[in-house]
Amino acid sequence: MHISLLLVLPFLCHAQTTSPVQNSTQASSLAALSQFLATSGETAFVNATERVIGTTVGNQFVSEIENAATGNGSFTFFVPNNNAFTGSPPKNITDLNTLAGIFTYHLIEGKFTTDNIASSPGYTLVRTFMNTSQLVQLEGNKSQVLALTNDNGTIKIIGQNTPVQVVSTISLPSNATNPNLKAYVLSAVLDPPPTLSDALFSTNLSAFETAARQTSYIDSLESAHGITIFAPSNQAATQFFANNSSFNISMIAALLGNHVINGSTLYSTQFPFNTTSASGEPLTLSTNSSGAFISSGASTAKIIQPDILTSNGVIHVIDTVLLNTAENQTAANSAFSSASSAAATAAAAEATQTSPVGSSGSSSGPSGSNSTSGGNNKTNHAINPSISLGCAISSLLSLIATWAIVL
Repeated sequence: MHISLLLVLPFLCHAQTTSPVQNSTQASSLAALSQFLATSGETAFVNATERVIGTTVGNQFVSEIENAATGNGSFTFFVPNNNAFTGSPPKNITDLNTLAGIFTYHLIEGKFTTDNIASSPGYTLVRTFMNTSQLVQLEGNKSQVLALTNDNGTIKIIGQNTPVQVVSTISLPSNATNPNLKAYVLSAVLDPPPTLSDALFSTNLSAFETAARQTSYIDSLESAHGITIFAPSNQAATQFFANNSSFNISMIAALLGNHVINGSTLYSTQFPFNTTSASGEPLTLSTNSSGAFISSGASTAKIIQPDILTSNGVIHVIDTVLLNTAENQTAANSAFSSASSAAATAAAAEATQTSPVGSSGSSSGPSGSNSTSGGNNKTNHAINPSISLGCAISSLLSLIATWAIVL
């Protein structure tokens, strides 16, 4: 962060509604920040944030930081350390809205600690602020999810490309503006979930993807906003299609549709359930002491790898193909319409959610490239036009400065 920007920020905020007392506090905070940056060298996150100022998503991000700093709600904020930016994707991203979107993946509404994060191998599912359309295409414009686990007192973010964990906890002083803010320093920048095709590739589900491309069904899957896929393992799918080479394109498409729920992203925390597949057939998800099972027609499969997150939904890997080629398009259309209405209602109802969205005790939790897991969804996050950009940036810097004083 350049000194000139540090000097001008208090005046940007003063031009709005700040009092002399507030201006003095901001100046003190900025001075503390300058000292912290000079002695610690942890400047990468602030410098990266400076890059996105002025973009739509960047403005949204600093506006949410303003909310966190002024005590409007409870928040958890993950700050990647300086080393996290070395050679990381954000360094090479030229689309600044995308970069800002990645930063919003580090902010959560709700205060999370080891006390309310499930212990490993379980995990707690939380909803982040990331819902920019470049990175997220969930139903009802819902924000993306993140999976946290408490590994013997260390908070880890699971399902990432590289191991990510909290390396230090930054506690706010008792007289802080917002005591309901929890901040952590991370060992890496968080990776957003990948596209569906990338997720299928990275988790070695090529046989399912090949069948989907053969029928052009992959186009529907990739363009969906909110989708749940029960994908047979590569071994199971390869063996099935080798033994059923007489299946025509229509039969394969109907069969694949009975592995899909269209318009809803259903995570493992929402098991069990009864619903309708994208082919219009009943789907039943049941659980017992030996695991979770999905049934369609006369076939039942066990979920062997849950919660592989994608930008537009979730994949659960199952141990066998669901042999059901029946279809009912009327039922499928009705189910999709109901799911779309439910998504809009849920988004409005969850706008104030600050508690964990769900916890799983699964020993085979989120995995695969860039994948995380989540449960019921959180709010849509829009820019607050009443918050001045200069004040928001100043609050971000003041907030980090306050953490520096505590450290």
